[in-house]
Amino acid sequence: MNSTLETKLKSIATNSMKDADPSHDMMHVDRVVKNCKYLSQFCQNVDMDVLITAAYLHDVISYPKDSSKNKDASRHSAEYASQLMRDIPEFPEEKMKQLEHVIQAHSYSSQIEAESIEAQILQDADRLDALGAIGIARCFIVGGKFASAISHPSEPNPTINQRPLDDKNYIVDHFYNKLLKLEQKLNTSAAKEIARKRGQFMQDFLNHLYEEIAI
Repeated sequence: MNSTLETKLKSIATNSMKDADPSHDMMHVDRVVKNCKYLSQFCQNVDMDVLITAAYLHDVISYPKDSSKNKDASRHSAEYASQLMRDIPEFPEEKMKQLEHVIQAHSYSSQIEAESIEAQILQDADRLDALGAIGIARCFIVGGKFASAISHPSEPNPTINQRPLDDKNYIVDHFYNKLLKLEQKLNTSAAKEIARKRGQFMQDFLNHLYEEIAI
């Protein structure tokens, strides 16, 4: 990717994310960009201009998790990113539609199928940032924002008696409702390999948490 283009993208993203919550801030964007660059090494025919542009701009529009507009955030980000890039001469006009699809498809809640290798990589890169130690930290940031309890008071481990999951009220439940399932929803072999390790780390964390709660 052209270094001038990447410098401009980072500046645009930084300005757009200055009021973002810590779970979706510029550090999240930087990690997703890094993930994209790493995963792209194991894939063929990747358009790095499209991929890295999408990575920097995938969250330029965001809404609170409990907002009815949240499911439209990736579409709105794609539309806004397209507008922004029309003023950047280093990015080809003919790649705008491809860029829009990659950004729209990255979102878990949008349920849009990734139709290109760039879209598959960004999906994976974004989902990897919800796993492992950083995924745990981000999960608790979001849960704390909504004043969710760490776990159910009498049944912290929802798998023992298969109680209904309630991740709006209990942070631990979100691991089972979404995070521990992400490995099965990844596209690339490289991402799946990383996800297995990060998923095991999360499971180990939960096991330690249950032990400490039981003391």
